[in-house]
Amino acid sequence: AVPQPACLPAGGGDALPILFLRGRHAHPVTEPCAMGDCKVTDKTRLYYEDPYLMEFTARVVERQTWDGRPAVVLDRTAFYPTSGGQPHDTGRLNGVRVVAVEEDEDGRVVHVLEGPLEAEEVQGRVDWARRFDHMQQHTGQHILSQACWQVLKVETVGFHLGDEVSLSLIH
Repeated sequence: AVPQPACLPAGGGDALPILFLRGRHAHPVTEPCAMGDCKVTDKTRLYYEDPYLMEFTARVVERQTWDGRPAVVLDRTAFYPTSGGQPHDTGRLNGVRVVAVEEDEDGRVVHVLEGPLEAEEVQGRVDWARRFDHMQQHTGQHILSQACWQVLKVETVGFHLGDEVSLSLIH
């Protein structure tokens, strides 16, 4: 059986263009999702409403250690975490380098830092070159997957972005 894909945000304004692939759906970020565990309506994840947002302000709600590095959870973020085969964003919080962005067991976005962050309020800045590269690869994957379905009737069951790209298909 082909795994059910995550919900996709619907287009509109400056949102990413969405190709409706077999088995996928989309809805505006202001409407609830019928799929249940949908993060598109999560207002703490600013990238769903504006994937081009590169700067934002937020408040630190928790400090922790992640793989031996300082890390913070913010009340809102434009940093995309590693998810669905797409690598995380990088950038800076108050000048401190964000080296990884992950989801914890509670589904919160954790910003892993190169060094300590003392402030309670932060100015975040996402590395645009990395984000845009991942956006382009992600969109290309949707186009390729749709072509594979329409021409060969094979579905994409896995995709990984990064320095190297992998694509898994099932017939």
